[in-house]
Amino acid sequence: MKITWEDFVKEVKKKYPKAEPEKVLNMVQTIYGKKFKESNYQVIRNSWTANAVALIYQKLEEEKSKKTKRSFATILSGVVKSNDYKNLYYFIQGNLGKRYEDLTEQKHIRNLRDTWASTPGKKLRKELEDHGGKYPIIARVWKER
Repeated sequence: MKITWEDFVKEVKKKYPKAEPEKVLNMVQTIYGKKFKESNYQVIRNSWTANAVALIYQKLEEEKSKKTKRSFATILSGVVKSNDYKNLYYFIQGNLGKRYEDLTEQKHIRNLRDTWASTPGKKLRKELEDHGGKYPIIARVWKER
């Protein structure tokens, strides 16, 4: 199906009345814009998912060795209260201008649960399962020019 720009604008206005032109343009620029080198901000922001998934994975592995099993929600609550999580939060999110105290414990738990269940989270969990609880580091050999 071929669509014209005029039809596109009509469709967006009809189906997404809250859509603002600037935001749609930003989305298009993100998808089709000039490719650029990742900034430190993007690297830090993107590492949150990998670190959060690894932390949850470790806590779940520790739980396997215990006689009494706790629920996933209880384990996440323990993760959120741990110094490991707080340090990770300050290290990564603090660099993005966020504070641990700005969110309730329930919001932290929900964010972790969403991260764990997300598509990238599932892929990272698979990596951890396949490599004994560690992310593989791939060494690249650079050819001399």
